[in-house]
Amino acid sequence: MAWTVKGINCSFIEDALSTRTDNGLYYVLSPEYEYIVRMNAYWRNKRKKHHFLYLKEHIQEYESELSKKYLDFELEELLQ
Repeated sequence: MAWTVKGINCSFIEDALSTRTDNGLYYVLSPEYEYIVRMNAYWRNKRKKHHFLYLKEHIQEYESELSKKYLDFELEELLQ
């Protein structure tokens, strides 16, 4: 992951990396941080329907407080 992600608050990287897990081959973000990454990706490019599908299928991973902390929008705005 890059040290900055366009559209996401800069504290995100440090926080997300501190919760990642090692699956033996690579590091995996915790589900709630993966959700934030997908929200941002879909917000920036609505043609990326695979992110939209991920957001709908994994809605239980959504944490409103993380969205408020790292993004300038919330899920409700994104799924309209």
